Amino acid sequence: MLGRSANLQWDLGNKTLKTVYEGALIPLLTYRAPVREETAAKQKNKCMLQRVQRLINIKIAKTYRTISFEDSCVMAGVPHIGLVKRKRRANI
Repeated sequence: MLGRSANLQWDLGNKTLKTVYEGALIPLLTYRAPVREETAAKQKNKCMLQRVQRLINIKIAKTYRTISFEDSCVMAGVPHIGLVKRKRRANI
């Protein structure tokens, strides 16, 4: 839904998309991170989380889909999902 509403027709700005990302998607992606630590360490699950974050990063930064995951994080100005999860685990 977020991807559809981020189209140029709706003209959602970068700040709005970043706010939605930080307020809705980060809690969803990091929910129960300490409990699911073993399953999150698997490469398949890491790739799935990175894929989700990369797609929203592309919408936030309004870049081409050929951008890499790491570059999309830099362009969107958001931290890597792995760093966010580690930070959340440390706070618990």
